Amino acid sequence: MRKRRWLTRLGSALMIGGAVVLGWYGWTVHERAFAQRRAQEWLNRSATVPRLAPPPRVHRGDVVGEIEIPRLHLAVMIFEGDDAGILEQGAGHIPGTSFPATGGNMGIAAHRDTYFRPLRLVRANDVINVKTPAGTSEYAVMRTSFPDAS
Repeated sequence: MRKRRWLTRLGSALMIGGAVVLGWYGWTVHERAFAQRRAQEWLNRSATVPRLAPPPRVHRGDVVGEIEIPRLHLAVMIFEGDDAGILEQGAGHIPGTSFPATGGNMGIAAHRDTYFRPLRLVRANDVINVKTPAGTSEYAVMRTSFPDAS
C-alpha cells in the first residue's frame, strides 16, 4: 500500500513538472514571436521616414534591421548586442562590427538551433538581404565551409 501511494505521488509530481516545463516553453516561444513582430513593425514604420541625418547611436536591444535569405525562407530581426538575452529575441549585431552599407565586415550572431537553423542548407550564390531604416543591402554567398561532422 505504501509503495502504491509513493508511485501515485511520483506520477502526479512528474505530470505537474511536465506541465510547468511545457508552459514555460510555450511562454518563451510567445515572447520570441512577440519581439520579432514588434521589431518588424518598428522597422516598417522607420523605413517610411526619410533619412537626412546619420542614424542615431544604437544601444543594446535596439532594432538594427532584418536579415532575409529568400531561398531558405529565413527572415529574422536583428537587435543590437550579442548576449543571451538578445539572442533569445532574434539575431544580434555584434558590437564593434560595421553596420550594413557602411563598409567593413558586419557580424551577426544567432543560435544555430533557433533562428539560424536553416543556415545549414545555405549554399553558394544564395542571396542575403539586410533591411535597415536606411534601405536594403543585398549580398551573395560566395562559398561555404562546414566543419567535418565526424
